Amino acid sequence: MYYAISGDCLEHSWEQLMTSKGPDDNLLGSMPDPNPLPEWLTDEDLQYFVDTYKLSGFRDSLNRYRAQQRDWALLLQLSELMVDQPS
Repeated sequence: MYYAISGDCLEHSWEQLMTSKGPDDNLLGSMPDPNPLPEWLTDEDLQYFVDTYKLSGFRDSLNRYRAQQRDWALLLQLSELMVDQPS
């Protein structure tokens, strides 16, 4: 997926990949699979992601979403802040 949304993926745009999906398509099915890997993703990097996923799956990512309501309540003072460009 990182390759598909990177500037290195010249065969499709992210918008094309997302809007060309049918109702029975999965998220990764139409993603381009780079061969060889781009310069910024080494075999060692990829192996790190695989090993980490084998240990915990998506648990950490899901926990981040589970905490959103709590963050909203605890960080209300940040709700009025603006992100100025460039950031």
